[in-house]
Amino acid sequence: MLCEIRNRVALITLNRPEARNALSDQLTPALRRMIRQCGGDTSVGALLITGAGSAFCAGGDVKGMGSNAAKAAAPIDERIADLRIKQRTLTGALVGLQKPTIAALPGTAAGAGLALALACDIRIAAESAR
Repeated sequence: MLCEIRNRVALITLNRPEARNALSDQLTPALRRMIRQCGGDTSVGALLITGAGSAFCAGGDVKGMGSNAAKAAAPIDERIADLRIKQRTLTGALVGLQKPTIAALPGTAAGAGLALALACDIRIAAESAR
């Protein structure tokens, strides 16, 4: 993930273009922390979230979901509940901000990526967005 502040706008870029910016166990908490950090920074007036490459965010990183043996052994209900909590706390971090949030969609926003875009106040979509 990349973040830079330009003209009081925090430009947060999901930077996993090889995975279509899928949310992983590392990216999701890092994004949540960055949203909160920028939200509390008085030099930031707004947040803009985008994705590197041709996608905004393809959703959850399905390949990584089964990589943790302990999590994979948990009952499906527990795994689904865990994913819901992760998504709710991520979108909740955006919804709870007192600053404008913008999603700039260069391409696909699917699953959790669509929820992320919808949690922003404004969405700007390129012609290639889906």
